[in-house]
Amino acid sequence: MKHVLKEKLHEAISSVLPLSVAVIVLYLAFYLFSGDGIPWKMILKFLIGVLFLFLGVWFLAMGEDLALLFMGNKIGAHLAKSNKFSLLVICSFLLGALVTVAEPNLSVFASLFPGIENRAIIFAVAIGVGVFLVFAVLRIVKRVPLPVTLAVLYLLIFGVCCFAPKNIIPVAFDSGGVATGPITVSFIFAVGAGLASVRGGTHTVEDSFGSVAVCMAGPIIALLVLSVITRSSNSAAAVPESLHIEGSSVFTDYIHELPLIVEEVAFALAPITLLFIIFNFVFLKLPAPMLLRAGIGVVFAFIGHTLLLTGILAGFLPAGSYLGEHIASLPNGMHLLLIPVGMLLSGLIVRTEPAIHVLIEKVEDLTIGAVTKKAMLKMLTFGVAAAVGLSMARIVFGLSLIWFLVGGYALSILLSFIVPKVFTSVAFDSGGAVSGAMTVACLLPYAKGACGALFGSGADIALDAFGMIALVVLMPILTIQTSGLVYKLKLSGIRGILRTSDDRVTIIEFDSEG
Repeated sequence: MKHVLKEKLHEAISSVLPLSVAVIVLYLAFYLFSGDGIPWKMILKFLIGVLFLFLGVWFLAMGEDLALLFMGNKIGAHLAKSNKFSLLVICSFLLGALVTVAEPNLSVFASLFPGIENRAIIFAVAIGVGVFLVFAVLRIVKRVPLPVTLAVLYLLIFGVCCFAPKNIIPVAFDSGGVATGPITVSFIFAVGAGLASVRGGTHTVEDSFGSVAVCMAGPIIALLVLSVITRSSNSAAAVPESLHIEGSSVFTDYIHELPLIVEEVAFALAPITLLFIIFNFVFLKLPAPMLLRAGIGVVFAFIGHTLLLTGILAGFLPAGSYLGEHIASLPNGMHLLLIPVGMLLSGLIVRTEPAIHVLIEKVEDLTIGAVTKKAMLKMLTFGVAAAVGLSMARIVFGLSLIWFLVGGYALSILLSFIVPKVFTSVAFDSGGAVSGAMTVACLLPYAKGACGALFGSGADIALDAFGMIALVVLMPILTIQTSGLVYKLKLSGIRGILRTSDDRVTIIEFDSEG
């Protein structure tokens, strides 16, 4: 336990410190250029948020290790062993839906766009993840290739886009990334790994990944269909209460947010915990020490999520909006700084996302070190920074989102049939992992603040500011698939290494047998 505490403490410090220093430096730099007074109140609120975020990341990482991954792995392994089709379908749906409801960053996202009622968004997204987790599980069991699955899903998505209101499309694509936060990613990874390990075969590594990719399509389709049915297209995305900082004390937002978040996180974690307790009582019957370990992990996860969200809502969310609005207001073309500043922030935010650490550890373990955590982190940082730069350029120059999405996903689907399959599986899962709570609560308000300052009352927030998360999801996919293409080309240049298919070469390389 002491080793885990020390390891996660180091991760929390390295995750939070770079972003915090960068934001403070940007505040002071803006003061020097603008000549305005130093926003001491904002800086102090932000520093309190840094403390909350640091403690939240630390406790949440321990909770994931001790409880969430453990519970998901046990459930996934049992579902794979049991040949009961109805149990597989029902448990997969419940697990996907309940885990998604437990993603507090989904409620943050829903509050940023009130064009559709918050609960309707959360309900639609949860149902979408639940249904598509069933598809993801069945894909593993029935051995359906991931490239074929993704090609069908995105053909369906872009088909529905033809009938949906134009300014709902960015929100729908963003929801696919938002739904796959740290809790959801932990569970889906663990369930996929459990199913793949029990099923066995030569493609265990590839099958361990890909479930997040399938689940991301669920919320997109669900919100698009909901918008077609209700014809919801309101783009007047209101600014959440926590963004209005003038006239409030430094501690006002924290005092206001903390009890609400405690209640929300408790309500969100309770169904998952109850589901595991019932599943253990009926099927698993694990010994008491294992249950005690999981119980401690749930407590850590509760504390971590509470502190994490409080720091985000009361400290980081208003900071992102403040920066976006004031940088966009700079004269003499200096508003173009929105692009590099956004890229800088996004590169640092990648390191604060708890789901990222879950992903890169899983990748290194399941590929037996062939893809290291360090290499994965570099690729994801580059992809996310490029996506945010492109998003801010889209806002500044008025570019359309849909063509980036169509072209990007067309290229990624094409690459999925060319590169070694494990790279596609990891790539699509990484797209979901990078779009967590920090991305939603810092970068999306940054884009909204910029839109409000650039276009005033004529801004279409849903059409312009939203869509950033969609590109954040897409760019790491293309980045990792491109690295897979380079990997394949390098292997093809080594004569006589193996006389098998590319997929077999990849698996043998990852298993250190070749």
